[in-house]
Amino acid sequence: MHQIGSALSLSILTAVAASVSAGHEATDIAARSGAALTGSAALLALALAATLILIVPVRDIIT
Repeated sequence: MHQIGSALSLSILTAVAASVSAGHEATDIAARSGAALTGSAALLALALAATLILIVPVRDIIT
């Protein structure tokens, strides 16, 4: 369900960006969307690494 929500949100944001940014080609908008997805994947990996480093060892110490 999360993937459907992400895909729907991305399609809405792309449609809004296409309607607002007059004079830009569709390939420019697609490239920006790809860059946004790459950036969000990097932030997700950083959050996962922080969770594994900071939270998981504490849980092992407590129990």
